[in-house]
Amino acid sequence: MKRQDLLVEAFRRLAPPTRYDWRLVRVGVVAPDARSRALVESRRRSAEGINVGLALNLVPSALDELYRASNIYSHGAGFWRPARHPERAENFGMSTVEAMSRPVGPAVLSDGGQIEIVAPEVGRTWRSVDDLVEVADELANDPELLSPYGCRAYGASSSACSLPGFRDPARELLLAGRRAAASQ
Repeated sequence: MKRQDLLVEAFRRLAPPTRYDWRLVRVGVVAPDARSRALVESRRRSAEGINVGLALNLVPSALDELYRASNIYSHGAGFWRPARHPERAENFGMSTVEAMSRPVGPAVLSDGGQIEIVAPEVGRTWRSVDDLVEVADELANDPELLSPYGCRAYGASSSACSLPGFRDPARELLLAGRRAAASQ
């Protein structure tokens, strides 16, 4: 779960000029059953009165268009997870990398795979809703800070997710295993 409730809470806490000038769009996939529809309606009601939208079941081209129109990408997968449950963290952060490749500056929870992807020069991380409010406010109100994050995020996503970016570390890992086996 991406913990979009945290994003809504943080957005609600932003100072009025920022909260009125910016729009939070929550993205997700929803099954057609009654329980899922009720959950969507509950989430819709939780964001009434603030500039928050809901984009559901987007086709890839529509998601790509939304990423390209965005300035900041965030989610809270793993927020407040117990340390004994690492599986509840965002293990890799594929949606973060997808956003970074559009180029969108990330502001993500400092946990799991996100800390491997979002280095300080590429974007911002947060640990609490208060941190998220501070990060969002700072990025939303400082274009000279936000714009370079998008550019550097694009470069980081391109190199980290390229074939050489994957192949070289994987090859080194395999060679290390082979050397260890040969020395026994």
